[in-house]
Amino acid sequence: MSLSYKLRISLIALLLALATMFAVSCDGDGDDSNPPTTGTLRGSVIFHGDWPDSGAVQLSIFENWNIAAGNCSWCVNAAGGPPAYNTDASFFQDPDPTNASDADTLTFEITGISLGTYNSIVTGWRAPIVSDIACDEPIVGMYGGNPMADDSLPTAVVFSEGSAVQTITVETYFDHFLPVPGCNDRGRIEGSVRLAGNYPDGGLLVMLTTFPVSGWNPVMGQPTAYYIMESATDTNFRFTPPFGNYYLSVFSASPPPNPTFWYGSYGIITQLGPSPLVTDSRPDMIAINETTPNVGDLLIKAYSPAPHYISGNVTFTGTRPEVGLLVMVTTTPVSPIAPPQGAPLGYFLITDPAETQYAISGMAEGTYYISLWNNVQGPGSTCYGAYGYTTGSDPDPDAVVVDGTTNYGRTGINVSN
Repeated sequence: MSLSYKLRISLIALLLALATMFAVSCDGDGDDSNPPTTGTLRGSVIFHGDWPDSGAVQLSIFENWNIAAGNCSWCVNAAGGPPAYNTDASFFQDPDPTNASDADTLTFEITGISLGTYNSIVTGWRAPIVSDIACDEPIVGMYGGNPMADDSLPTAVVFSEGSAVQTITVETYFDHFLPVPGCNDRGRIEGSVRLAGNYPDGGLLVMLTTFPVSGWNPVMGQPTAYYIMESATDTNFRFTPPFGNYYLSVFSASPPPNPTFWYGSYGIITQLGPSPLVTDSRPDMIAINETTPNVGDLLIKAYSPAPHYISGNVTFTGTRPEVGLLVMVTTTPVSPIAPPQGAPLGYFLITDPAETQYAISGMAEGTYYISLWNNVQGPGSTCYGAYGYTTGSDPDPDAVVVDGTTNYGRTGINVSN
């Protein structure tokens, strides 16, 4: 007996509903019984500094990262071989060739990654021709790593059935790692500026030169390089010059080679402060070479407002006293026939028999007098001479004026016995 038309329609609708429920049920069972077999890594790379002029920038995934083999967590030898996965050589390109932004952010995605643990994800630069991996394939970024910390370690990423997709951000530092110090006869000089006083309008300029520079050693040519610090929070500097001998100085930020005011130099001790005694007017030389390509943790002491200074040469006829010489600055005239009237403003101590230069900085605007003594306080002290004083013919020492205009600092204030 045949089914009625309405009954046949109802039966067909019921069978279609059952089939739909069965299909949905099968899809759900499939999610549970067919877990992912590969992983996906996606995320962002933030690039700091100017991009290299040539070569490739890639992100690479490594299963192992042998820090002992590389002698450091950032050394390329820690990889021990090629990466398990990486972006194409042409994938990352400079999005801002004019360098209008301080940093560039690009996204990436790598699929088909075998499940498991990968101990390091890094960004690296590869030169067009690779002859030395340390020089031509340096690491420039590391997930979880901080290049400012010597013990910085990479962060591992785990791909599993329950967590097959991972998203990360990798900070990349062209400005920190390139050029590579010790490669192609180039080294690195880095450190910080400690400024005592208010930050000057316009910022500070750290100058790298091949000749000593200070208030009393003027700039004698073009600087090798300079770094402008635009705000008080910007205290670190880094240079990557060719191997050689260099000096560091700090000026107000105006276009080189004619900075306006000098604020300090690396290695000198001339600033009057809690102690009235200062001892070193010559900037220290910094040497970088094949043996020592990287010189870091240098500290330049700078002072604001820009310090006034008095400097000159010491001439001593005969044998210098074993205790050394003192160059004294006072606010009243002092000479072999005019003893000090009150405490002096400061002293510059000379203990090296070959040293002839002195400098004292940090005094306020005013009128001063310079005299030469042995390094003895009390009854045994002897004044040998004074600036402008001549025994028998000119008994009055000359005044030395420092002010905020043409006499901001005074040089050539020489004394002798």
